Amino acid sequence: MYRTLKLGLLVSLLTMVACQPIFSRPMGDFRDVYRQVSRSVFLIETPSGRGSGWLIDSRLLLTANHLVAGHERVVVRQAITDPFTATVLGRDSLRDLALLKVDEELPIFHGIAGEPRPLELGEISGKDITLPLLTLGYSTGGVREDGTVGRAQANVGILSQIAKGPWGNVLVLDVPVDRGDSGGPVLNPDGLVVGIVIGTQKEAIGAAFALNVSEIRAALPALKRGESR
Repeated sequence: MYRTLKLGLLVSLLTMVACQPIFSRPMGDFRDVYRQVSRSVFLIETPSGRGSGWLIDSRLLLTANHLVAGHERVVVRQAITDPFTATVLGRDSLRDLALLKVDEELPIFHGIAGEPRPLELGEISGKDITLPLLTLGYSTGGVREDGTVGRAQANVGILSQIAKGPWGNVLVLDVPVDRGDSGGPVLNPDGLVVGIVIGTQKEAIGAAFALNVSEIRAALPALKRGESR
């Protein structure tokens, strides 16, 4: 499942982004960041589709609400563990966020070196326009016979604009995200989360939307209390 956003509010911004030359854009080296954080990104699967989510706290995964709308439990897959289930703890439909709680005490969440760790939140603002960014998600690759999947796919691009949308502060990214990347984290060169992918603009190739980390911070307390709106 993947949301296609067609907002008149942002179309002019995306048109500007799509017309920029692509060959001279600076791209950060995210190899170390990928090695450090990729284990913390998971494939989220429901009967109606699949997307991505990431570890934000012990046994808590953050994803996009539209991926799990209409479902209370989901299947979670990763490369280093058997499939497991998680329950929707809280939803913020206005910000398109959902917090999932892993149903079991799994060994992979015990903090052993090399295993998934909660991703840290960073900051991003208008002064960061053109900053190289990394998105991680499960837009490609199928499920193996044992039920596991490979590591999350990485895409690198830049922050093109910060805009106000129906969900609050939105990052406009020049990053080639695809179906399945929705719900995945957006990271800066320091490996800190600065947003969560919530959709793409169909008419502008390579243009994606992410919810600003400031909105994640604002939503988390209520989500952790199990509240929904």
